[in-house]
Amino acid sequence: MVEIGHGRSESGEWAARAVCLGETGEVTPPMLALSELPPSPPFDRWVLEQPLPLSAACVVAGIAVMVALHRRGEMKRGALVGSVLMLVGVGVLALGMLIETPRERLRALTSEFVRRVFLADGDWAAAHLSDSLVVASAGEAYRRLGKAELVASIRNFAMFRAKEWSERSRGSVLDGDGIGRTQSTVRVTAGYIGNQMIPSTWEFTWRRGAGDQWQITRLECLTMWGQPPRMDWESAAINIARLDSGSGGLRPDAF
Repeated sequence: MVEIGHGRSESGEWAARAVCLGETGEVTPPMLALSELPPSPPFDRWVLEQPLPLSAACVVAGIAVMVALHRRGEMKRGALVGSVLMLVGVGVLALGMLIETPRERLRALTSEFVRRVFLADGDWAAAHLSDSLVVASAGEAYRRLGKAELVASIRNFAMFRAKEWSERSRGSVLDGDGIGRTQSTVRVTAGYIGNQMIPSTWEFTWRRGAGDQWQITRLECLTMWGQPPRMDWESAAINIARLDSGSGGLRPDAF
């Protein structure tokens, strides 16, 4: 049985908890395995997105060929073949640095969106959220939580008193022309929840509009504390959106 709730810690903070109670009553950490999004095609991945390994391999191979042929007395041939390999390596690295693939762009936008949330930058978030945004949890879409409520809750994010946070990309994929998805694992430690670390996994669906502007059309929470998230965090987000930013902190009954 999984129990997720909130309570006051010894320090007086309101702490979130998520435990899995077995038949013996022992507490075990709940985990839900998720498959990462499929990798980019080989050319995009190794030439455009991660060119350093291939570039380094070409340079090393070029040097090795030059040395080997030099020892055999074929200095001109070694210089020619080695130089070509090293030039290919430099070219691959330059190409990868100059060209940003759509998948890279979406991963960068996702990381920036998470960063802006922790900065409580509602204006930036609003510009990158579609007016027809769908917010979902474990496959089920919310009815009361839309763009306006989400932007307002982001503006009030400072009330969580976040101290540390991290974001790790779980990949990106293109589902069609101008449509893509990204996944990220986000970990945050906040004073409101008793300085505990909350891990969560999110999926972002993006659509490219006019002026090459990408916007989020669907934001889904896949896991929280390693388990499918509870549906009632919709009410929590709406309550946060309605809070007065001058109140100095979240009410205990916000959740």
